[in-house]
Amino acid sequence: MIAHSILFLLMGFTTDLHLLVALRILQGMFGGVSTIGLILVSSSSEPERIPSNLGLFQSSLTLGQLTGPPLGTLAAAAFGYRGAFISGSILLFATFLFCQFEVTDVPRLPKPAKSLDRGRVDKRILFGWTICFMVQVQLMFLPSILPKVLENLDFHGPLALKLAGVIVGLYSAGTVVGTYAWTRLAPKLGLVRLITALLLVATLFQVLLVFARGIFDFTLIRMVQTGMVGAVIPLVMSMFAGQQRGSTIGLLNAARFTGNAMGPLLATSLLAFSSFGSLCIVIGVLTMISLGCFRLTFNTDVYTRWRPRRQRGADEGVL
Repeated sequence: MIAHSILFLLMGFTTDLHLLVALRILQGMFGGVSTIGLILVSSSSEPERIPSNLGLFQSSLTLGQLTGPPLGTLAAAAFGYRGAFISGSILLFATFLFCQFEVTDVPRLPKPAKSLDRGRVDKRILFGWTICFMVQVQLMFLPSILPKVLENLDFHGPLALKLAGVIVGLYSAGTVVGTYAWTRLAPKLGLVRLITALLLVATLFQVLLVFARGIFDFTLIRMVQTGMVGAVIPLVMSMFAGQQRGSTIGLLNAARFTGNAMGPLLATSLLAFSSFGSLCIVIGVLTMISLGCFRLTFNTDVYTRWRPRRQRGADEGVL
């Protein structure tokens, strides 16, 4: 957090494009704060509260992505570009102080014993990563092509750009609410069952985007879709949080960043050679393939539900 604060401050005083890019790359190398936050949340939560707490954490990440751009624009308009970076640096430093004095660190884990299987990638983690990746692709593919999609609905030019911003804001808010709400149902419904149901419904609405004929039904379908699929990532992470392995959480969280990059790339590439309908169907099919592999790996829902503490036993197979 100190590194982010310093680098953000330096960005406000540079007048060289190459130096700005270098500072931005350096800031990226000090990333991973969200992964550390996931480890802190999962390790300090009661087992039955891990999904809901991770859901709240994920909602906070989404809310930051939603409010960051308009807050940055507001700061630039009020204080100028340099002032916007200075105010951002101050906020980051205040966050560092909060973490330093208020956040309890997790104890160090003993070094794991060497094993012949240590170099292998657990297929459960691999398919969990694939699920998280496809979820992030579903969340991130649309903004890069949304003005073009709105042209098919007879909205053009500046109006299409303005409507695109409104639509993104609405479905991002729906993602925050859906993530928070669905993760709270995990103890009752079971992780695998809930993940399967959310992905099936979200993928159905992904395909239904093709049949939208107006701006209202397009926005409504997209809000339902993201409200469903947004909860899947914290639910998948909570399946592995009990292992207390930072590397596993970090690997799963890396799927978010990979999906952030690949979602727009996939959307613009396919739309350049095909139609919006084909793009939606391709993403839906890829999601279903990843879900099928996931279900074959977790063929029995050992994470079905948590019992009250007094009813737990060694043979119940709870998380």
